[in-house]
Amino acid sequence: KKRMFAFTGMMRCGACGAMITAEEKVKRQKNGNEHRYVYYHCTRRIDPKCSQRSVEEKELMRQIVAVLEGIRIPPEFYRWAKKWFRERHSEEVRSRDAVYDSQERTYQACVRKLDALIDMRAAGEITADEFAAKKSAAMQKKLRMEELLADTSRRQNLWLEVADDALTFARDAHVRFAEGSFEQRRRILAALGSNLSLIDRKLDFDRENSILALQEVASRVQDLDARFEPREVLENKGQIEHLYARCPTLLRGSDSNRQPTPYTNLAVSCEGGLYHRHDRKNRR
Repeated sequence: KKRMFAFTGMMRCGACGAMITAEEKVKRQKNGNEHRYVYYHCTRRIDPKCSQRSVEEKELMRQIVAVLEGIRIPPEFYRWAKKWFRERHSEEVRSRDAVYDSQERTYQACVRKLDALIDMRAAGEITADEFAAKKSAAMQKKLRMEELLADTSRRQNLWLEVADDALTFARDAHVRFAEGSFEQRRRILAALGSNLSLIDRKLDFDRENSILALQEVASRVQDLDARFEPREVLENKGQIEHLYARCPTLLRGSDSNRQPTPYTNLAVSCEGGLYHRHDRKNRR
């Protein structure tokens, strides 16, 4: 009988490095009731004597939910941060438009140079060898400029998309995980970090470049929100946004004018993001 498990193939044993597998056990009571349990444990294919013990799926899910709760952000902060990012995006667009215009002028100069070379060759002003050499150099520069133009255009919205992914994930992941399918839960777990492992019945993450970078910010935001209950009061909403904009944790990495930059390293923290995945070379 084939049995599907939510998290198989995603974790390794923290002690020996073997993959973590799962199995279902059924306990039958004398009154006829059945209780089914799923346990995750080391396959012991690397070290047959690995001493790591199994962990029940309910406990594993409890640990994941605790992490998701730790990065959860309230709706008020979600709206404020989205607004902040849109404002910064408008500034970025104006700055990058200048770069794009400069690149476009260089590209058009390459096109004109190629056209001129063709005219010169047709008029017999340069030899075939001279034409081939100059054309090759001009074509290489033209191709480089095409790549730069495409990359600049792509980057216009990339960081905003990544930031939006992280904010949406931090707001909704705990609910999606609790109510989602096997596949949704797998995607959420994968988004939390790389190199997942089980050691001493505890789930461990490689947190360096994962979405768990949101944890510190989320913790501070939750503390700020706790001061204003109920949050539905209009006055409280305004004060909450004022605190967001002045919070030292959210200001870390800001410029000399002390403009707030929540999630300064947000794009990096979303490398394994739940909704969008971008090639590493395209991340800025």
